[in-house]
Amino acid sequence: MGVSRLIAVDLLPERLEVSNRMGATHTIRGSAAEVATAIETITDGRRADLVAEAIGKADTLNLAAKLLRRDGTLLAFGLPHKYNYDFAFHEFFWNEGRLICSLGPTLDDFRVAVDLIANGVIDVEPLVTHTFPFSRAQEAFTLFADRADGVIKVVLTAELYDRHQPLA
Repeated sequence: MGVSRLIAVDLLPERLEVSNRMGATHTIRGSAAEVATAIETITDGRRADLVAEAIGKADTLNLAAKLLRRDGTLLAFGLPHKYNYDFAFHEFFWNEGRLICSLGPTLDDFRVAVDLIANGVIDVEPLVTHTFPFSRAQEAFTLFADRADGVIKVVLTAELYDRHQPLA
């Protein structure tokens, strides 16, 4: 979709491996300082045009702002963990950064995404690491929250029971 360089940053190696499969041209795992240095190197000092922050914490939001080139865009996609953040606004302002906040897709965005997936334009298969029947929803949520067993995305099916387990 016109992106020549897509850099994925994560602390979990299994997520970075999937990022490669989903089209990332570079992956970075490390501390904030290591990430900033790697971005500088990969972009020849220009930094990023767009940074999507998907964690929702002050430290990752501030790091995302520091990774932007002048006049770059910061997409705050991660749900905020607190009502107020310490944000390095002065530096962001003088860098002429743009901030876009997003709670998620609109209905129109959702329709486009479903169409792209249904028509095979985007393959989400590498993201779905676990599937559970609805009756095991708590187990699925716990697995995801604990980041256990290499989980990336969990799908709940409409089955009311697990056909692989005997009924009690």
